[in-house]
Amino acid sequence: MLNAPATELPGSPVAAFTLRDVPRWHRFPMMRDMMADGHPPFMRAVLTATREDPEAPFDAGIAVHTTGELACTDLYTEAVTYARTERAVAASSVDVYGLHLQVEGVSHSTQGGQTRTHQPGSLMLMDCNVPFHVCEPGWAQHRVIRIPRRQLDALIAPGWQRQGIHCAQPGLGSVLTQYTRRSPRRWAGSARLSAAQAGAALDNLCRLLALYADAQTKQADPADRAINAARLIQVRRHIEQHLADPALTPASVAAAHRISQAACTCCSSRPA
Repeated sequence: MLNAPATELPGSPVAAFTLRDVPRWHRFPMMRDMMADGHPPFMRAVLTATREDPEAPFDAGIAVHTTGELACTDLYTEAVTYARTERAVAASSVDVYGLHLQVEGVSHSTQGGQTRTHQPGSLMLMDCNVPFHVCEPGWAQHRVIRIPRRQLDALIAPGWQRQGIHCAQPGLGSVLTQYTRRSPRRWAGSARLSAAQAGAALDNLCRLLALYADAQTKQADPADRAINAARLIQVRRHIEQHLADPALTPASVAAAHRISQAACTCCSSRPA
């Protein structure tokens, strides 16, 4: 059982790792090396970890709970900064998204040029195949639910991955936060879910995320809608100017405008 300094982690984990039995001067190097190696089953992606004083006292721990495709990671850490670079993405592309719940403490994340501060209860859907930078200024605890990319991609239009989705609004955002906070107790406790039940729970979570993403799109800032409209005009103009070019493909148009191929196909097929 992995014991956090404050909140006890639910259920019996499939795998757990803590630094508490490691000499303090070895704790951070061990965690740093584990992140750099993408050490399974805890780390699914290569990360770079840094501290102002690598030899200062440090404590951290991770517990992974799984049932079928439903996987939840509970982790705690003292002050640390970690990043996922373009090189790390190229070396360890992952087939899941991460739904991150800030349980305790504060963290600051930067991805796609967007910086956010996460307070307890803050929920963030992230694509770890997009480089990011996270600063934990002090002790913090997180919960991460892994979501298969193929399952969520079938429900949410592409384009959100660059900056992630911050579920901070009341209403449906609160429902998502409570679902993420409480659900691991359902599948990791004494009344453990079957693989089929866990799959249904994961499907429900994905559909809630899709509803939230759709609501956020409809509430988009007018400036964002203007940018999207201008991009649509540019894509169509590019296609009209290169109709005779045999090299014209959705991939080439997407590359020319720095958008996803799926978004490009959607733009080119949308009626005027």
